[in-house]
Amino acid sequence: MATNDPQYRPEDRQTIVCLYCGKPQEVAKRAMTVTCKFCSKPLRLEDIVVKAYQARRTIDTCGIVVIEKKGQIVSDKILCGGMVVRGQVKGAIVSRGPMLVGPEAEVRGDVTAPTVAIGLGAVLSGFYKVGQKEIAVQQHVPDFAVSPELTSPASPPKPQPPAPQPALAQRPTPPRPTLPPRPPNI
Repeated sequence: MATNDPQYRPEDRQTIVCLYCGKPQEVAKRAMTVTCKFCSKPLRLEDIVVKAYQARRTIDTCGIVVIEKKGQIVSDKILCGGMVVRGQVKGAIVSRGPMLVGPEAEVRGDVTAPTVAIGLGAVLSGFYKVGQKEIAVQQHVPDFAVSPELTSPASPPKPQPPAPQPALAQRPTPPRPTLPPRPPNI
């Protein structure tokens, strides 16, 4: 859309970040799905609300995934813009926004998110990576492109020389006992 178009209004646009290549792009606020301009992968923009049991291979959305109290999700991986868990989740979770876990929730699987808020009494099981830099380097999505501003440190790390190994005390080995000769067989 051109900026001189009378139908164009900046408040009708939103900026999203692609789940796969990590590049930001502007889309219409009313859009439900778009194709990434950079990696050509489909992106779902709407929020997902789970109120009952669902088993899926993947759940991918730039919106928020909400699992209600009686909701259960079993999935290989969940890529989302944010997550609210009040029910049960089993699977690897990569969230670009905050993850909120309710007091009676159950989360089983590895979680990567910039922030995680956990209610008292929640059941958690898995490996948790919390912080903005951990989102860019993930193992669950091999084709995920890493944005340079998240991974380039301010100064390159200096290689550390190997630490000297402490010398092991050499104990003299005791001599092997000699056995008496064997009597001949008759």
